[in-house]
Amino acid sequence: MRFRNIRKEYQGDYFSCYRIGYETESGSKKIYEMISRDPDIIQQEDLNPKNPDAVIMIIHDITGEKYF
Repeated sequence: MRFRNIRKEYQGDYFSCYRIGYETESGSKKIYEMISRDPDIIQQEDLNPKNPDAVIMIIHDITGEKYF
């Protein structure tokens, strides 16, 4: 996986939403969506904080249409 870019989509009172662009080893371009309490993520190095404080998982069915 190769990092391409990161863009903040939303800044709320308690969290920020980001879209992270990357490229797979086969060359496909993909977007990873991320929510963080850190409002200042601007580069790849910012994605690995020294003291992470939460994890969120969004789980869906095999069709990708139903979220649990």
